[in-house]
Amino acid sequence: MKKILFYCITLLCVFGCRKSNNNSGNQNATDIFPNKVGDTWVYLVNDTTVSKFNGQSSTIAQYNMTITIIGSVPLPESIHGINLPKNLEANIWVYNYPGVTDTNYVFQKNDTLFFFDINQPSSSYSRKYIIPLSLHNSWQYTVGGFGEVNVDSQVDINVEQNIFYNAFHIYGFGGVPDKGFSVEEWIENNVGIVKRYLKTEDISPVNRFIKWSLLGYHLK
Repeated sequence: MKKILFYCITLLCVFGCRKSNNNSGNQNATDIFPNKVGDTWVYLVNDTTVSKFNGQSSTIAQYNMTITIIGSVPLPESIHGINLPKNLEANIWVYNYPGVTDTNYVFQKNDTLFFFDINQPSSSYSRKYIIPLSLHNSWQYTVGGFGEVNVDSQVDINVEQNIFYNAFHIYGFGGVPDKGFSVEEWIENNVGIVKRYLKTEDISPVNRFIKWSLLGYHLK
């Protein structure tokens, strides 16, 4: 009951405190891709599997996921082979969904924003973005992994009850050969990820397909 009440309160706060994409003037990377303590997003997540043999799909779960930046933490001078400046801090992104809490450390080095899952020792679970996003730019999506993503278009996109204008569309591959995945994302400046598809590309008989759809957000 307490968990249900928590999610209800979170949703009320998010929907009642939206920040629209109407900023102007000079902006740094963390303004374009929000990364401030107190920022919060709520997503509807659909988790399904698709058989590689007959194409049949089945739903594993559907749930709301709340992402909140709760604070910051000092980083070592090297993480997964990336040399970092002294006294660099990462923001702590907490992902809450039914029965699970995941945590990412998110930090910026030059024009690159890095996400590292602290529960996964391998950098193949990391991801990164070159900021600001620009058309036809490409980069290696995971640190030490294979494949690249490409910013191939800007589109107006409907997500649940919201319309996002000129969102950047990113598509490509990441991970390592035995744990690869394809990823497709729509990112709105000053909002973040508004929609995301991730499909596993491994040797199992089924592909796992995870979809994020932004329900609401509150940004500092």
